[in-house]
Amino acid sequence: MKIISNMIEAHIFRETKDGIEFLLLKRSEKEIYSGLWQMVTGKIEQPGAGLFQGFCAKCHQTTGLGKQGKIPKLAGNPAVLAENPTSLIRLLLEGSKTPETEMGPKPHKMPSFAKKFTNLEIAQVLSFVRKSWGNAASPVTEREVFLLRSKLEKKP
Repeated sequence: MKIISNMIEAHIFRETKDGIEFLLLKRSEKEIYSGLWQMVTGKIEQPGAGLFQGFCAKCHQTTGLGKQGKIPKLAGNPAVLAENPTSLIRLLLEGSKTPETEMGPKPHKMPSFAKKFTNLEIAQVLSFVRKSWGNAASPVTEREVFLLRSKLEKKP
């Protein structure tokens, strides 16, 4: 497949059994590259995946396995899989810090995302986590995030 793209048009030539098929797409460069990536990999980005990759994967890893003894894994984590996502939502809104002990590992801090993410973005990233790496929990709704944020008085 030959691909030529610019900000306005994407010309895609694809060989078929009957010859060459020509497609002309008028889209933004971002849409073109996103669509091409999906064509190449067969993956369609799930809502929340980009936020996870940009903000969470550094610590929790793209595999969701975290860093043993330092950063909790998200794959199979009971807090991630809980029927009620309130604790998980609160964790993103307020952040957390592991306890400091004399003999234990150095404490780690997870930042609050209350000012960085909207209610929808928090719902999307948590829903992504709750259905990735073999997790099969229900999605988090924007309303659930809104209600808890309001109770905690954490403004976006």
